[in-house]
Amino acid sequence: MYLWEQATGSARILRGHSEPCVRLTFSPDGALLATGSRDGTTRFWDVAQGQTLVVATEGLANVFSHDGRRVGFWKPSEGYGIWRLTSSEGYEQLVCPKSAGAFLSVDLSPSGRWCIATQSKGIRIWDLKNGARENFFPGTNFMSARITPDETALYICRGSTLERWPFSPDETGAKINADAMEIVALPEGRGARAIALSLDGHWALVELSDLQLVVLNLVSNTPPVFLAEHFRQFSARTPASATGAGRFAISPDGRWAVTGFGIGPEDHPMVWDAQTGALVATLPFRSAVVAFSPDGRRLGTAGTGTFAVWSVDDWKLLNSFNRDENGVTQGSLAFVLGRDEMVVTRTRQFAQLRHALTNEAYADLIAPQLQSVNSLRMSLDGGVMVTASATDKLQVWHLEVLRKKLAALNLDWRTPHPNTPEAVAAKPNSSRTVQTTLIVSLAGFCVAALFALASLRRHREAITGYLAAETKAAVRNRELEIAKVELMHSQKMQALGSLATGIAHDFNNLLSVIRMSNKLIGRATKTDADIQENVADIEAAVMQGKSVVGSMLGYARTEDAVAGPTDMGSVVEETVSLLSKEFLSGIALTLELDRAVPKVNVSRGRLEQILLNLIVNASEAMAGKGKLKIALHQRAQIPLKRYALRPSNAENFIELTVMDSGPGIAPENQLRLFEPFFTTKRSGAKAGTGLGLSLVHSIAQQDGLGLAVESETDKGATFTIVVPVLILDS
Repeated sequence: MYLWEQATGSARILRGHSEPCVRLTFSPDGALLATGSRDGTTRFWDVAQGQTLVVATEGLANVFSHDGRRVGFWKPSEGYGIWRLTSSEGYEQLVCPKSAGAFLSVDLSPSGRWCIATQSKGIRIWDLKNGARENFFPGTNFMSARITPDETALYICRGSTLERWPFSPDETGAKINADAMEIVALPEGRGARAIALSLDGHWALVELSDLQLVVLNLVSNTPPVFLAEHFRQFSARTPASATGAGRFAISPDGRWAVTGFGIGPEDHPMVWDAQTGALVATLPFRSAVVAFSPDGRRLGTAGTGTFAVWSVDDWKLLNSFNRDENGVTQGSLAFVLGRDEMVVTRTRQFAQLRHALTNEAYADLIAPQLQSVNSLRMSLDGGVMVTASATDKLQVWHLEVLRKKLAALNLDWRTPHPNTPEAVAAKPNSSRTVQTTLIVSLAGFCVAALFALASLRRHREAITGYLAAETKAAVRNRELEIAKVELMHSQKMQALGSLATGIAHDFNNLLSVIRMSNKLIGRATKTDADIQENVADIEAAVMQGKSVVGSMLGYARTEDAVAGPTDMGSVVEETVSLLSKEFLSGIALTLELDRAVPKVNVSRGRLEQILLNLIVNASEAMAGKGKLKIALHQRAQIPLKRYALRPSNAENFIELTVMDSGPGIAPENQLRLFEPFFTTKRSGAKAGTGLGLSLVHSIAQQDGLGLAVESETDKGATFTIVVPVLILDS
């Protein structure tokens, strides 16, 4: 289904139904869309996010009530009914629209009331205590925003400046007094990329535009203090705050500064004296993000595979535990004020509330729709948690609300033993009675505990099995959709190949007759220069026609190409050498070739044809000016991508990528990219034929190669060819 936004004319594709839809209805406020499928199920969609909220299998939704809280539905052959809609009090999602630019960072006020998201074109502020009321403050060149601990101002980094915005909420939400905005003086007039604030509000650790770190006193005019080292390169990971970890942090009292990675010859967390800028300690821990506890007694580090808690001042390890997955990016964490509690991202999909100094876990916070979490913030009292995902969405957890609801079910995570039996009210008459009563009570308690544990275990196993089945079903559905698309494309290419073969052979016969006749004319008129010139023109046109015939026969592969062994590195170099200086005059070409890749059992000519088509397409997309990168690497596994064609099975693979800096490919065009005769170049002198990429697809399909494309509007395109490495005959 396509969901159109009238204001911008943009469309979003909604995928999920396996049968055609027969019912479509919006809620009165337009926030929900109910779609009924021919298979008798209804999906409820979040219109702003384009995601499924819930699937109802009892019938087809017909109409919403005026208040949007009820939905009338029809179950074929049985009758009508009413569904009641309720939203969660403990969980909600916030969206950062892409129209406001790239999502850069998130911050949460210490009280848990204000959530601040930084986008390149503005600052977005939600009032989480009043229905997540939203205010947006547009601008340009935003990089990072942090709210002060007393929640009276925002510090805004805009690359070339550091600004302080007074912040004063009222009944309508957040208010910014633009007239009272101040420019914070930075050393030597440099700009600011990111800022971390101490919990007392007196100190700031600022990353300057030249990647140097400087400590500023925000309440006096004391000279700034530079750390002895600076970052090697800019990173998108945001700095820490009082409510969560980041790339660098400053202690609540402003005494210590900590960097997580990117400083020094190796990536280890480093502790600095914020008053002198001298290095104090290097922690024996790999690349990590860092955060101080609100009381300043502990330091947390979150790495790619491990979390650790350290004591402040002596920097000794107090506790460490592993993540449930090893990734290439660091996890995240936050501490709770006044309690030995913390929250960590055990995987990229969920956060865990746990004891900071033991292995006791309280609760796993798993969102209804799994997201790839890349940062986390928690209010000082532990009542509100916000996670930011890679899809520019924020997940808000009202933990205190959830805890109270669970407590009503005797599942309060702060009460380890909610079913402790009450003391006996009546005083026993003898020691034997006391002993008997005690034994019976203990026996009863043990039996009850055993039944409770068995019941809880069965429930957990059932829930785990259900989640596993749901996950497997979702994976199977995605694989089925991909298989359907590949089958349809395969049928199209097969039909085109049959048509092309017939036309090509007939056309080739005509060209042979024309060429033979032209040669006879040339022999008979050797002395006539004008006729000889015309004969040469005819010969050139005939040879060009034969080239077209060869391209058409490529769809059907009527002749077996000579297979390998083929050195793909030399294929890339020789193909690039064929390009003229005029072709490359406006293009910055980069080659990243792994010389150790093994040879492959694929025709050299067909690989050259694929690569040349991709290079020419990239050049035309960039209008002859831009950056072009060709990379060649060996992979032990199939790279994780969304494939138009999956490669044949093999023990190793070679990945060939062609990346350009052009305007990118619109999502609606990516679905038809490899269709024969489909082109977006329909005007000008170089109007496209739509056969280049379809020929690439045809060759890849015939030779068992993988083919994938990744692109976003205004962010270029990357085409990937995955070649299986097969054992070659001697």
